[in-house]
Amino acid sequence: MRTSESKFYVFRYSLVKEQQETLIPVNLPTIKGDAIKVAVTDDREWMDKNVKFSFVGFSDSIRRESKETNKRSSILIGKLARLKKTNVGEKIPGDIVNSVEDDWIPVIVIFDTVEQLIFVQKSSKFGDVKYIAKKLQKGLFDPILLNYNYRVFVEPIPVKGEFWHAVNKYNRIYELNLTLISPNILETNKKARSALEALHSLYSQDKTEIKMKSESGNLKIPELPTEDYVEYIEEGEGEWKLKVNDNGVRKIISSASLTETIELPVHKNVNEVLLNSQYELDVQEVQDYDNVQSRVATKLTDRILDFIKRRHD
Repeated sequence: MRTSESKFYVFRYSLVKEQQETLIPVNLPTIKGDAIKVAVTDDREWMDKNVKFSFVGFSDSIRRESKETNKRSSILIGKLARLKKTNVGEKIPGDIVNSVEDDWIPVIVIFDTVEQLIFVQKSSKFGDVKYIAKKLQKGLFDPILLNYNYRVFVEPIPVKGEFWHAVNKYNRIYELNLTLISPNILETNKKARSALEALHSLYSQDKTEIKMKSESGNLKIPELPTEDYVEYIEEGEGEWKLKVNDNGVRKIISSASLTETIELPVHKNVNEVLLNSQYELDVQEVQDYDNVQSRVATKLTDRILDFIKRRHD
């Protein structure tokens, strides 16, 4: 069995306490990010805009200590799948009979519940970054709210520094839009966090939007306090958008279009085993699988921990 590399988008999920209490709220788990387990286990299905989706195979987690960073890694591996109806033509003597069959389109999804990160395999068949974020949020939202009285928000993590690269690159900027999720349980940028906490105590809002416009394209973007909010967004706590003039054409640049990616090890047979408890193997295949699973798990957690360390540096 050989492993291969696949590119994954990186998202963060945020948990924001709902102000209106449920009848019997359950306390968040010790590792708060483990709250997602109530939503992804048991191959749960849900509908979104008349399309059926499902979390598939999220049953076991990989737990490992990093000697370099002293960080625990709690990882859930499974798939997010969308149901598509496919017309199938079957040839019979003298005719072709058409029938409609289920065609599930899957992507591999990895949750790091300690850092509240989500890694989703890139797939042109499934959808773009914003589409994936919306479907993940929809799938996680109701069970977490019902069980823990927390709202969940999923946002792409943008590449650091790209905001200021865009600001410095374009001479004319017409619009700046900052969308900030209300304080999450993570320790992100503390200045932005404090400001949002103050607003949240007054308004109990889920998100805060800051919009600045200049019809002439002379919008000024000072480093302070903008940098604090950009850093907050770069931790996966919102989104930034810029409307600029690019060689005479107005266009929008957003943090979602500059989402972080990471190369992670995947293996077809290993993932089938991880995601299907009914998978049958002979003795040699079991031994091969155990070896590959161990190597993939180690490599996977090392890559994720390296990514986290790089983002924190």
